[in-house]
Amino acid sequence: MRFRCEEGYYNPLASLIFNTEGATIRNLIAYPVLLKQTQDTGADNPVPVADSVLYFFAWYLLTIITYGVWVPAGLFLPGILIGCAIGNMYLDTLVFGFGINVSKLGGQTYIIVGASAMLAGYCRLTYSLAVIMLETTQSINNFIPTLLGIGVSLSVAKACNRSLYEYAIRAKQMPLLRNHLPKNNNNIMVKEVLERIQQEVQVVESVCSVERIAEVIQFDFNSVPVVNMAGRIIGMIPKNFLIVLIENHWWYEAGGEKIDFEVSSFYKSAVKRVESKQGSFIGSPKAVSNNKKSQISLDDPNGNADIDQIQEEINQGVDDDKKPLRGRTTTAHTGALKQRSKSPIAANSKVLEYEGNEETDADDSFTKERTNTLANFTGDRDYKYAPKDDRILHWENFCSDMYSTDRAYKEVHQICQRFPHKVIDLRPYMIEQPYVVLTTDKLPKCLELFRHMHLRALPVIDPNSGVTVGVITRQDIFAYMSL
Repeated sequence: MRFRCEEGYYNPLASLIFNTEGATIRNLIAYPVLLKQTQDTGADNPVPVADSVLYFFAWYLLTIITYGVWVPAGLFLPGILIGCAIGNMYLDTLVFGFGINVSKLGGQTYIIVGASAMLAGYCRLTYSLAVIMLETTQSINNFIPTLLGIGVSLSVAKACNRSLYEYAIRAKQMPLLRNHLPKNNNNIMVKEVLERIQQEVQVVESVCSVERIAEVIQFDFNSVPVVNMAGRIIGMIPKNFLIVLIENHWWYEAGGEKIDFEVSSFYKSAVKRVESKQGSFIGSPKAVSNNKKSQISLDDPNGNADIDQIQEEINQGVDDDKKPLRGRTTTAHTGALKQRSKSPIAANSKVLEYEGNEETDADDSFTKERTNTLANFTGDRDYKYAPKDDRILHWENFCSDMYSTDRAYKEVHQICQRFPHKVIDLRPYMIEQPYVVLTTDKLPKCLELFRHMHLRALPVIDPNSGVTVGVITRQDIFAYMSL
């Protein structure tokens, strides 16, 4: 490029700066050939060392400035240009500093290796970068040196800092989880995370009223735990799915009768026990209804017996002598369990039907205990009192738009106000058997589940009662990552 030079002359620095990026890369790669011609003819250096240094610092500073102010100027081509300039300066050092003949050197190898090493240093590209440079230069002889340069650059860069793109993601607070936590955070337990975020637990039952769903979808949660009649989690359902079901008036009816569903009394008592034992980090679930407790018959025709107290005694499994009862119930409790309406689906559903007495043998006791435990932690028992709805809403109704926009409560506000007592069967649309963690688990376990299972939310379970005490998200784990 002539720039301000006289006729018949050109400015090497202007040719590098004011030319297109592609033309500049070709000129830098062709520099060893021009340098060899000038040495043979005794002409001046086609690109003086000072011009190469100025060009390097100009592009380096401009790249840093544009990246720092979030100007979309690109990073790939600037990295190649800066790397070519570094290789050019190294070649000049060997030729003019040590007096080595350029014909004895690798020529273009230094420039190509410099460009590859620069990109590998901040982009963390590996074999794909070597292939790109091979296709760009059409030189198979430079492939092995390029691989070696990329390997060295990658090793040094990993030992010193993180990728430039990782810094950008961290600056924008995007919850992209790394493969490890800082050493100081490896022993943090999940319950400490719940104490920090101070969240209020939101759950819905497998057959839930529109009024309750309307309360849940007003929160910022992406997905909500689904619990069975015993209050144990059996699935997760996205908030968008709940809005779609309400939007399509997908009501659930069994035998032509409306199902009145509320959180079971066991869940109420279990949450109370967890809160009293472990502190206030567990929020009182909004799903716990304030309705009156179900009536039972335990020599009490008025139904004033304390359900929570009876359930707590049975869960503790202690008789009058304070000895554990494995799979057995006392005579008084047997009668209570036969009459108790543990299910909030129907008024007189007999969820626990122990026909045995204190003389039940060990095998039958173990079988009953095992069956009861499985029923409490699965949704099988729910189907007995709320049959599965054969009508399934077509999957196309749950498709998101191109931008994966989250649905809002205001879209179904009027429907919720009009049909608050309708109920919806969530079981066909929930994610069954979700991954969960205990309050006593360590943070690295949560990190591995989030990364390998590609989760967005992870329910937290109390190990003593099996109650869902919270939900942690990727943002909660991201807060414990290093800057």
